[in-house]
Amino acid sequence: MVHLLRLVGARALCARRAGSPLLPPPTRAISQQAQRQMDTLRPKVREFVERTVRMCQPAEVHVCDGSEAENANLLNQMAESGVLEPLTKYDNCWLARTDPADVARVESKTFIVTEEKRETVPIPRKGRKGMLGNWMSPKALEHAVAERFPGCMRGRTLYVVPFSMGPVGSPLSKIGIELTDSPYVAASMRIMTRMGSKVLETLGDDDFVKCLHSVGRPVPVSKKPINNWPCNPENTIIAHVPSKNEIISFGSGYGGNSLLGKKCFALRIGSTIARREGWLAEHMLILGITNPAGHKRYIAAAFPSACGKTNLAMLQPSLPGYKVECVGDDIAWMKFDDKGVLRAINPENGFFGVAPGTSSATNPIAMKTIFSNTLFTNVAKTGDGGVYWEGLEKEVDTSVGIVDWHGDPWTTGSGAPSSHPNSRFCAPAAQCPIIDPQWESPEGVPISAILFGGRRPLGVPLSGQVGSTLSLSPARFGAADIPDTAAGARGGAASAGHLAASLEGSAPIGPVASDTPPVASAGGGMRALLGLALRVALTGRCSSAVPQTCAARRPLTMTARAPSAVRHLTQQEATAVDQELFNEYQFSVDQLMELAGLSCATAVARHYPPARAAPPPRVLVVCGPGNNGGDGLVCARHLRLFGFAPTVLYPVQKEVPLYSRLAHQCRRDGVQVLDAPPADVADFQIMVDALFGFSFRPPVRDTLAPALRLLAEAKVPVCSVDVPSGWHVENGPDGPEALRPALLVSLTAPKVCAKHFSGAHYLGGRFVPTALAEKYDMRLPEYPGTDCVVRLDGAGDPAA
Repeated sequence: MVHLLRLVGARALCARRAGSPLLPPPTRAISQQAQRQMDTLRPKVREFVERTVRMCQPAEVHVCDGSEAENANLLNQMAESGVLEPLTKYDNCWLARTDPADVARVESKTFIVTEEKRETVPIPRKGRKGMLGNWMSPKALEHAVAERFPGCMRGRTLYVVPFSMGPVGSPLSKIGIELTDSPYVAASMRIMTRMGSKVLETLGDDDFVKCLHSVGRPVPVSKKPINNWPCNPENTIIAHVPSKNEIISFGSGYGGNSLLGKKCFALRIGSTIARREGWLAEHMLILGITNPAGHKRYIAAAFPSACGKTNLAMLQPSLPGYKVECVGDDIAWMKFDDKGVLRAINPENGFFGVAPGTSSATNPIAMKTIFSNTLFTNVAKTGDGGVYWEGLEKEVDTSVGIVDWHGDPWTTGSGAPSSHPNSRFCAPAAQCPIIDPQWESPEGVPISAILFGGRRPLGVPLSGQVGSTLSLSPARFGAADIPDTAAGARGGAASAGHLAASLEGSAPIGPVASDTPPVASAGGGMRALLGLALRVALTGRCSSAVPQTCAARRPLTMTARAPSAVRHLTQQEATAVDQELFNEYQFSVDQLMELAGLSCATAVARHYPPARAAPPPRVLVVCGPGNNGGDGLVCARHLRLFGFAPTVLYPVQKEVPLYSRLAHQCRRDGVQVLDAPPADVADFQIMVDALFGFSFRPPVRDTLAPALRLLAEAKVPVCSVDVPSGWHVENGPDGPEALRPALLVSLTAPKVCAKHFSGAHYLGGRFVPTALAEKYDMRLPEYPGTDCVVRLDGAGDPAA
């Protein structure tokens, strides 16, 4: 922007010498006090301010410190000029009425400035109008600035607003400096961002996002502003220069166009910074959900403006024992930490919510948040000094008299709404009674799931999965197919579209951990949405086999997400654990075998659920002569109970009472037990590898080699029990016939070789005593409900 200011200044100087009215004569010099304030600024900030002063010619300069005294002065000043009215019914609440031409974001006058158009928006076919944003060239921006900004702040005070998007000092936060001639903007930025002297101290001599704003009405004005609201809607422009981290706004005082830390910085410029640096800036709420057992998960959810994000972020669950806490209601900045955990912060400091429709019935938490220290805009005012809008009919006594957002008397029979549909409240987030304790955590909160949603037209499914992890291409593709309707923004290219617009800032973000959050879509129905959120975040993970957007497909199945920190045991540790289970805790071999086999069967049934109307899936369970084979025999028996048609291949059957009993139980239950591969082996849909365990030592005996070869050459999914047969317990695949199973069920705790496995990974170890798990620092995951298995690889159960 400094370069742009230089260009504009040079053009202005040439115009003045030529007698052009482009740059009016300067007003009186700024005061000594203002100059002293400017002198305290660091060089980069001071240069930005000084060049703006020379171009815009304000009468005064005030560097905002964010103090209570400063805020009181700003509010009183606006009250004296008629911009604000006090709402005496509440504590430090104020009402602003804007010019009716300045009530929403103006998408048609919002531009991204790049050298090439294709860098900003797809170029449509000839005769077609694009719907994905507006482009402007640097030359066109230079001309637009030169036409608007010289002398635009005459008679007004330039406010230097230093602000932090995110907790001050957080490694996820970014700092901006907004220069504005609007006290309304300065006061609102104090609510919506962390603003003041501490930000300047933290910034030091570092770079920052440069934000320049003017209402575009120098003083004296030619005619009295409507509602005392200065603006210049005929010449409004909001421009973003991603390559230089600059934002320029002229002519509008409405929050979405003038609070440049909000959509302009947090999403538009933020998404380009995120793309360069490897993180995400998203139009998403963040909330924490705690279940009755006290387990907490955080989710992010993307919805278009005025679509219920605030209501969801402040939800009060009707399910007994559940608790929702709010981190943010509109924007999320997310980045993987050095441990591969996706973490998110709310870069904002307040709520800029849509007022109409907000009530004690729809959002009781918001109603408890907004009646102190809040700026209301374009809502109606009651005769007793309160506020009113559509949705409060049962909560506000209208007999006291109501003045609508135009300032005219209003009754329920007036035939027009009392408040503008895009009227807003601007309230501090810290006042929210369910604000999350970690909402200002510098490292951010860990995200367990991500939802996408919108205003659901007819024919769009209530919920479904559009991708499995934060490689967001599947999600973007699925969301692109779901239509969405327009929000409060006025006209222009982006006023309607598809859910893919929620992913506008998404981009490849580099290597991530395998334990990445699932991505799901949701449309309409807050109850269904909460149900989906609770299931994904607290008890499950979305299916990840195919992008899924049709409710007619198999319902989403869930399994708990395990922490990526679960410890892998060496062969020596695994042996020691088994010995302690047998000796110290007096577990019998058949007792552990029953628990292990049940866990394996549960994982297979969870991962490959049999269809109710189809013939039972045929499963070949290949059992070895040792304990792993015993686990397989138990697994086969339970698979039959779970609706499968198992057959056991048991090539070496030892005359050991325990194994003989297990084989007998299978036969008695109708499970065939064979000592040679069946002739119709190609007709099986699944194979279970229970051949060798972690104590296996090569070479493979001749009697077992055909069974191992059968598994290695299988054309169907293979599920391995504890350790894939033929693998070294620590080094992984070993030899030409090493298995490549699709599914691994670790028992007790995963073994070191599991680090070499890239398929679906489950753990069956709920029988491990707590003291034993702590002794070996197993860091076992939480198991959902009464389940005996938990998924470890960070994905969900795939569709059948």
